[in-house]
Amino acid sequence: MASPSTDLDRWANAERLASDWDRRCDFVARFVRPGLRIIDIGCGRMAVERLFAPAAYVPVDVVARDARTKVIDLNGQPLPTAWLNGMQLATMLGVFEYLTDPRSVMAGLASQGIPLLASYNCTELAPDAPRADLGWVNAYDIAGIEALARAAGYRPVFRYIFANTQALWLWVPAGIDPATLTAVGAVPSPAAPPLRPTLVVAGFLGRGNCGDEAIFQVIHETFAPTHDIVAAVDEHGAYQGFWDWYPYNRSRISHQGNLAVFQQHRRIAGLLVGGGGLPCGFGGGLVDAARASGVPTAFAGVDLNLSMPDGGLQRPAAVHDYLARFDFVGIRSAAAVSSLASTGIAVHHGADWALRLPTDQGDDLSSAPRRVAVVLRELPLERISWDFVAALESLLEGLRKRGFEPFWLPFCPEDERFLGELALVRSAPVERCWWNARRMKQFIATSGALVSVGRLHPLIFAASTRTPVVSLAIDAVRTSAEFPKLRGMSAELGIHEVDTVDKALSLFDGRLPPESNAALLAAAEGRLAEMIKRLKSLFAG
Repeated sequence: MASPSTDLDRWANAERLASDWDRRCDFVARFVRPGLRIIDIGCGRMAVERLFAPAAYVPVDVVARDARTKVIDLNGQPLPTAWLNGMQLATMLGVFEYLTDPRSVMAGLASQGIPLLASYNCTELAPDAPRADLGWVNAYDIAGIEALARAAGYRPVFRYIFANTQALWLWVPAGIDPATLTAVGAVPSPAAPPLRPTLVVAGFLGRGNCGDEAIFQVIHETFAPTHDIVAAVDEHGAYQGFWDWYPYNRSRISHQGNLAVFQQHRRIAGLLVGGGGLPCGFGGGLVDAARASGVPTAFAGVDLNLSMPDGGLQRPAAVHDYLARFDFVGIRSAAAVSSLASTGIAVHHGADWALRLPTDQGDDLSSAPRRVAVVLRELPLERISWDFVAALESLLEGLRKRGFEPFWLPFCPEDERFLGELALVRSAPVERCWWNARRMKQFIATSGALVSVGRLHPLIFAASTRTPVVSLAIDAVRTSAEFPKLRGMSAELGIHEVDTVDKALSLFDGRLPPESNAALLAAAEGRLAEMIKRLKSLFAG
């Protein structure tokens, strides 16, 4: 039965479920033990499932959020007791404001012995909130809500204030040991469920760079079965909405400048810096904070060269000081390992994480041998001459004359913008899905060939899917800071590299370009497996 007090039209619109609510969920999740059986009342975007690591999860809302959702309007009918069987915790985050009789809902849960985690925008915390305009149907202060809870049969375990506007409580009924739910305010009981270790991951994350997002996906899938993952993201440079991408929507997110992260999460097993060709000193504050907290640290699956973009060298002593902070250093290419030899740091020759990225299996893409993916890395416009643009146009024209169908495959938002700035965006179809690394890999796997102009990870995707591939290092690429990475990885995987469009097109004369070297690929996959084995040992907790 639907109540006239409940705005069903509003809640049926998923776009009105604010992503900021996830931050409230993330705030309170750190006070709750993982592995509980949770009924999430007012589940919305289901952040509780992503952030609380429940052993079982029952979503409840006024409209269906997925096939599992139990639909009910608590302003029109009571919560069925059968839904509560076996549940260890009920969550009601952002729900009380919309209930005409919150005490009766509390009493129904308390009578079944169900602890309750709830939030509320109290009048003294949000005195100027337009409650009626927001659809809120009640107005309680902190004391008022706590009086309702006591009358319903609850006692408080904790109360915290989130964002200076909302109070968050954990309440338990008689007979429930709070130590089974949280360690807040007490020494954990020996009988309490063990905590999963937490791994903090830092990198060039949340920006939509497909290669770095692929790296984070593989890292997440490698460690998530045994660890809770915290993504340390530079939120000032991150892409709007990144928190909805996989696997950020299954991780906890912390700003990269938040050095207190090692105190805010329990049982930190390690800090892993990994994602792209990171410069010396990347994440240095996090590394120092981790070491000060006794947390193991690793720099793995990336490149770090001594060479600088202007042709000079970084000081080996400075690079030594940075790398010496890590318990394990795993570099992805032999060229970078050799470059670091003068630092005196023991460096493991590993491989790029993205070699393990699975390929999407969307049934709308099938093999198209005449289709050629062209990836163009964004470069500073002041370094781009007309000859560069003309060369790319001649590449497209030459591929078409040979019977191929070129298309642009931008690997990040900057690549897509670059195509527009050079007036190339209409010169060939554009496949825009840089935020979905698996989908990008499927586009490459189902194409006849790939030509990468300055981008590294398209080469790795092509190598691991056995797609014919060419690295086109024309002048603007050869003088870029990225070129040492490209050259090193091309050698690492046996990828054909050419320096002119004519040489690239000659590889399409009546045939497709060569694939990467299968033996070198297998060797890289073996080194990646060994690197992961060492990291798992380091982060075993």
